[in-house]
Amino acid sequence: MDVLATVEVAENLALDNGMAVKALGQTAIEAEIASSSVAIAAAPRGGMSASLSFTMANNDIDSVVRARVGSVDTNRPTVTTAGGPIIVQAERTGRIEVDGMATAVGVAASQEGSAFSLAGGATLSRNQVVGETEAVVDAVNLTSTGAQGGDIRVSADDTTGIDAKVRTVAASVALGAGASAAAAALGFTYSQNIIGMRHDSDGNITGNFRRTSDH
Repeated sequence: MDVLATVEVAENLALDNGMAVKALGQTAIEAEIASSSVAIAAAPRGGMSASLSFTMANNDIDSVVRARVGSVDTNRPTVTTAGGPIIVQAERTGRIEVDGMATAVGVAASQEGSAFSLAGGATLSRNQVVGETEAVVDAVNLTSTGAQGGDIRVSADDTTGIDAKVRTVAASVALGAGASAAAAALGFTYSQNIIGMRHDSDGNITGNFRRTSDH
């Protein structure tokens, strides 16, 4: 998602009031994922059950928010306001919230015969926030005068965050009376979160970033 607010100035411009060029972008993703499985093996004389559960979340926010006052004139035209401030503001907010869970339960019951139960669960989460926020004044002179003027504000604010809660529960129970029974349970959870990359002149994602991973 791109949010662009641009004013191109071709010649000197005098305004009785102020001037505000603002680009505001807000993006949010909320994902809730869950899966569960149950398997039961009952014997006599052999029995096997397998319970597998898997969940995955893959979320991306890719946005550019830019406010710009500029000119293609090499003489640098001047914008003058007499009744208010000049404001060039870019503001971007982005948030990803993930709640994921996988549950796997296996039961082996045997009386006078073997039984085996396997339960496996996995939860994977990958979340990425990339893009850029820019407030630009290019090849233009800005002047604010008068009793109501005097302020020139150029600001770029970027507030992004990721809140990922992922968990896996795997349980396996073996019951036996007079003969063997076996059970095994495996659980795996992995979360990767990336914030901070931007686009180069060719549109590719590049630059420094902050990554957190848990498993």
